[in-house]
Amino acid sequence: MNKQQLKIFLPNGSLQDVVEQLFRDAGLPVSYGKKRSYLGSLSSVYLNKMVDVVVSQFRPWDMPFYIANGSAHLAVTADDMIWNAGLLEDERITVLDHYPIARQGYSKTRLVIAVPNNSPIQRYKQLTVSRPMMPGTDRKSLVTEYYEGATIWAHKEGMDLEIINCHGKLEAFRHFELADAVLENTESGDTLFENHWRVIHQIMESQTCLIANEKALADKTLGPTIKIIKRMLASVIAARKHFMIEFNVTKKAFKDVKTILLGYSGYLEKGQSPTISNLLNGDYEIKVVIPCNKLEDLLDRLDRRGVSSIATKKCDHYIP
Repeated sequence: MNKQQLKIFLPNGSLQDVVEQLFRDAGLPVSYGKKRSYLGSLSSVYLNKMVDVVVSQFRPWDMPFYIANGSAHLAVTADDMIWNAGLLEDERITVLDHYPIARQGYSKTRLVIAVPNNSPIQRYKQLTVSRPMMPGTDRKSLVTEYYEGATIWAHKEGMDLEIINCHGKLEAFRHFELADAVLENTESGDTLFENHWRVIHQIMESQTCLIANEKALADKTLGPTIKIIKRMLASVIAARKHFMIEFNVTKKAFKDVKTILLGYSGYLEKGQSPTISNLLNGDYEIKVVIPCNKLEDLLDRLDRRGVSSIATKKCDHYIP
């Protein structure tokens, strides 16, 4: 009996390495038949018993369209790509999760409107009246690689703009006075600043996200498989933010240490309790998972209470 295919689209380009690393860390390594092949598979014995997983590389820009029309069932793209496709509110697409990964390590990016530093424009609504950009037009020019999204956005805002589609270094347009404004996705904002552009409006924040086709989610075979993949990826993201810490504490100091862990210092997440074991000498061993940014503070407080045999390790997976 032939198994159903689960079609997964993963990004090529700048996001490829970090996304494939995420899948690898989740125990779902992606393999391609040949070095230059764009068609591959997901190496998971468990999932492959349920479905035939087919992986393909695509531009993140194109993925929302294919998820919406059902050509693919699951994809890793970004919020700004969905925005550009005009599908943010489309019921055929479900955003399952967001991931704090990007090509330079920033958690989120910003989709912004920027103008040259010497421009008199202070607000994006002033992009209305004009300096000629194209012969025969008196509209302001907005240069962007988000042509479809910018066109939809300008229409909703009631703005009549000369939207120019361009791929490449938009910041360079200032040097030749080729644009009144640019619509750009920025991670740190450093490149815009260094090239003398000034942000006047933020359209949205964007983050890498996992999206699924609504019908696939409702399918009795594909749906559970997609949820397993989502859970495994989420467990890796959560693990990257936590440490496992274990230590021994004397019977005398036990109550004090327990109060520290269960107090209001944010060491434990809601509903979480430490694992406590009795030692042969009457003391206790405690194991607990805490956020990475709380480790230094907790170690200091434990050290001052005579805790011993402290060991920490990174988590591979963590499901709160």
